[in-house]
Amino acid sequence: MPILEEKRVFLAINLPNEIKAEIGYLLAKLNKNVRFVKWVEPGTLHITIHFLGNLNSEKINEFVEHMTSLEGKYGQEMTFVIGKLNGLPNIYNPRVIFLECFQQTGTSVMKLHKETLDEILKMNLDIDLRRWHPHITLGRAKSQINSQIFSQYGIKDKLIFKVNSFELMESNLTPTGAEYSVIKSFKF
Repeated sequence: MPILEEKRVFLAINLPNEIKAEIGYLLAKLNKNVRFVKWVEPGTLHITIHFLGNLNSEKINEFVEHMTSLEGKYGQEMTFVIGKLNGLPNIYNPRVIFLECFQQTGTSVMKLHKETLDEILKMNLDIDLRRWHPHITLGRAKSQINSQIFSQYGIKDKLIFKVNSFELMESNLTPTGAEYSVIKSFKF
């Protein structure tokens, strides 16, 4: 039996390029002024729905079949507004710095999250079952950072964006950071 190559994959909502560019301005300021954080590249910005880990091609094909069964269930599009800068596990000792995202219109993204989770569980994949809220990860702290960044930086103007699909993504880890590519796109 041949060994099947594995890919590091996740399910995500990709952001429109103009939104990535706007957040890129914030990332440039943060990169210049906040040390000890590994900031993401603007071109890689997305909302992670589920991280699936390493899957071989058979599991990826099976996963695509499960997700295809959900296509067309969520209407035309979802509209999101970007909120404030925040941190996980909290703003006083953040390990992850992110932008909050709130849904304005469309079928609930929480429903999408739950129904995709149900399909993942049918496949017996290991998955994070903690409470989930849509967000855009901006960086990961390498050590303690000053929590004042959360009041000093953020998106000044209200950013609203629409999306009409979610994607199965591959993550390739490189010395300069993660590079992402779309394996399969699923329309709402």
